Amino acid sequence: MSFADLDEEAWYDPEVCTSWRLKMTDEVNDHSFAPDRLLTRQELAVLSVRAYESYYGPLPNDEHPLSAYVDSHEVANWAVQSVNKALVSGLMSGLPGERFAATRHASRAEAALMIARLIENHNHERHELARTLYR
Repeated sequence: MSFADLDEEAWYDPEVCTSWRLKMTDEVNDHSFAPDRLLTRQELAVLSVRAYESYYGPLPNDEHPLSAYVDSHEVANWAVQSVNKALVSGLMSGLPGERFAATRHASRAEAALMIARLIENHNHERHELARTLYR
């Protein structure tokens, strides 16, 4: 996939293309990636769930914690399933006031926390596997 707005010489180009091939990211429109655009919280939820599921397998899809948030109606249809999965798995959490704030820009701290939670899960999964193998 070649994104119209990516410079093949950009430092992030190989990783963006790899993340697209692994179906972790999508184009935003007409073969554009918008590398400088800020992420929303719902986009971060989609990315985190796709990353999790590409490495660890599917997350359960039978719980719907998003319905408890007063602004649940603001989550785009294409993000609802991922937001629910991110909330159930603990990859993301809501904000004060029983809000998810789907269209608010995600902060660097939120992105770092999501990455840390993915890594913690990896370490937990590895520890559980070791415990099972060496009983």
